[in-house]
Amino acid sequence: MSSGQIATPERHTLAWINLFFIGLLAFVLFHRQLDLFTLQAPAPAPAMEGALTDNFLMVRMPEISTQYESGIDIMKGRFEEWIVALISQGYRPMLWSEVLARFETGSGVPPRTIVLFFEPGYRRTYEIVAPILARHQCPAVWLTPTFALDHGDRRYVTYHMTRQMKESGLWDIGFRQANDTYQLDSQRLQKTFILGPWAQTAGSSALNQRQDPSHINFLTVTSNWLADELVTRLQAEAAITGPVYLTKGILENREWGISALTPQIQNRFNLSTPLHKRGVKLFWLATKGHPEYQLHIEADHIVGTFAVHMAADPVIGTAMRVIFAPKNITVQEVTPAGHHTLVTLARRSDQPTSIRATLSLKGRFVLIHSQGTADIQVPLTFSPGPGTLLELYLYDQIFGAARADNIQLLFTPS
Repeated sequence: MSSGQIATPERHTLAWINLFFIGLLAFVLFHRQLDLFTLQAPAPAPAMEGALTDNFLMVRMPEISTQYESGIDIMKGRFEEWIVALISQGYRPMLWSEVLARFETGSGVPPRTIVLFFEPGYRRTYEIVAPILARHQCPAVWLTPTFALDHGDRRYVTYHMTRQMKESGLWDIGFRQANDTYQLDSQRLQKTFILGPWAQTAGSSALNQRQDPSHINFLTVTSNWLADELVTRLQAEAAITGPVYLTKGILENREWGISALTPQIQNRFNLSTPLHKRGVKLFWLATKGHPEYQLHIEADHIVGTFAVHMAADPVIGTAMRVIFAPKNITVQEVTPAGHHTLVTLARRSDQPTSIRATLSLKGRFVLIHSQGTADIQVPLTFSPGPGTLLELYLYDQIFGAARADNIQLLFTPS
């Protein structure tokens, strides 16, 4: 602009418009360059599913029958806590139909796969738990009697509701037939499975192996369990696939044998008899189905008798009992008719109230290696079955006197 010229408003406006577009162009080019730099960084690799297993857990969740709003609010909170606890501890809720489909194709399921189901499937329960499960994208199974739906029993969901549940992709629907079998319908797989009836031990054990779907176990959860109690109870049946430390947890004021979440963590525990009892027992459900294994034992300050039951079958009543006393080690065979001693070994230990021993179950033999005694191999007169597990007993003649400190049990399946 030459001297003496006066800038018009139109020229000022044009200058500001040019400046705005120049700034906008610079802004776009700058952020495009940032995007280019961002794209050069590799995206994180997707999480690997890991090794697949033949084990899964089956859990029957409680029905909600209370009609009082205060009780309903409590159960809503408890269901939320249960689901959050399961997911945070690495459990993977899965539809029953997907578990069965994977097994049919020869595949397996991820570790800690869990199937949650509701039976008999009251409408009130569905109205309360469905929003919670949907919020966490947690699949579940709804088992309901065909007879009730056919007769329009208003306590249960309707056929129309079951179709909506299947279409959501979060539910399998199982219709219980007159012969106590189930017709399980999967919307996602477009497939129907015929299942059941349940195993004789159903209700007391969650762990299932790849097997005939007519012999399925499940664990019944009660409405008063806290979230950490549910996790503890499931941890008692966590499938053992490698060396793991056996320890204990608490559920409803009762001690349960559980396996450590991380094998590298050495879990030591103390055990003592209640004041009104002479003995106490721990058993590890997770050791069921392991016919051969090695057990390394350490314990200190033992008062009373410390006994390990190997290949124990609670149903048949058989076991190989290894008793550690201050002066000797005794091996007994337990049968429904009683027990008899197979061998007694003298202990020459300068620490008679401590144990450092390794027991190995191989085929029809128990191998014993203990500090202060000679190694010995003891034959079994029975074959360990699929229901055998590991038990630990501690007892004394005086009420409340037996105890053992710093117990460490390292279980290594063969």
